[in-house]
Formats: sequence, structure tokens, C-alpha cells
Amino acid sequence: VHTISRSHNSGFISGTTQTGGLIGNVSSSITINLSYNNGIISGVDNVGGLIGYAYDSSVTIVESYNCEEVIGSYNIGGLIGGGWNSTFSINQCFNSGLVKGISVIGGIVGNANNGNSVYLYFSHSSTQVLSESGTDFIGGISGNLPTTSDIEQTYYSGSITSNGIEVDG
Repeated sequence: VHTISRSHNSGFISGTTQTGGLIGNVSSSITINLSYNNGIISGVDNVGGLIGYAYDSSVTIVESYNCEEVIGSYNIGGLIGGGWNSTFSINQCFNSGLVKGISVIGGIVGNANNGNSVYLYFSHSSTQVLSESGTDFIGGISGNLPTTSDIEQTYYSGSITSNGIEVDG
């Protein structure tokens, strides 16, 4: 298991796919603890405040956060952009940075549905989730969720705007 602890990014990061504030692509087991991003993260696909994309991985994020803009097109998340066949365990984390894209956008996790499992506890997102031209899979916590998920004591307190219209999340 790899561990990132007490680490942060405060610089602007720009890419095309699998772009993250701490990690672009994870393909093993990793724990992120007491870490954060406060730099703008910009990409096209699978863009996240901490992790852009996780493939066949076990990802644990504890007491960590993003407080800056995460901007892209598809699979955009405040903490994790997207993944495939991965387990996301997120505990005591938050996002307060704008999350902006076209579709599959979430305040904490963008695309969580591709064979993934999501366990989300004691976390929150207090930001604007904005889709300028799309209407698919836009949520305050996650753009979509897999059938294997457990979300407890997690909340969203921002606004969701899709095609210029504010909607409930």
C-alpha cells in the first residue's frame, strides 16, 4: 500500500486526461491522509481535486480536502474525477472548490459507477457544481453512484447549475 500523508499542492495543474491535484492516475492501493489541494486543476476527462482517475485500485482518503476550482469536461469531481473497478473509501473529507464540467460531475466524486464501490462517511461538499452545457449525471456529492455504495453523515450545501438553470442535488 502506498501512502501520501501531510502533503499538498498549491500550484495550477493543467492536463488533458487523468489530471489530479495530488495524483493523475492510481493503479494500486493507496492511502491519502491529512493532505489537500489549493491549486486550480484543469483538464478534459477524469479530473479531480486530489485524484484524477483510479484503475483497479483501492483508494482510501482520510481527513483531506480540496478548496480550489476543478474544471474539465467529463468525469469531474471535487476529490476524485473517476475510476474503473476501484474501491473509494472517503472519511472526514471535504470539497469547497467550484466543480465545473459538461457531464458526470460531482462535488466529491465525479464518475463512481464503472465497477467501483464507494464508501463515504462524515464528509461534505459546500460548493457550486456547474454544468454549462450538459444535463447528465450532475450531483452535489457524486455524478453517479454504483450499486455497491454506502454514504453516511455526508452532506452537500452548495448549488447545482445545469445549462444556466439551478437544480436540486
